[in-house]
Amino acid sequence: MFRNYVIIAFRNLKRNFNYAALNVIGLTLSIAACLIIFLVTKMN
Repeated sequence: MFRNYVIIAFRNLKRNFNYAALNVIGLTLSIAACLIIFLVTKMN
């Protein structure tokens, strides 16, 4: 069952690479922004 999910996920990534890359970049930027905000507020 899990193997089928992985196969479907990779198939969708291949089909919609630009959309997936945009989502990953957005997630990365949002996590980085949260970490920076956390560090700035923790230092003060």
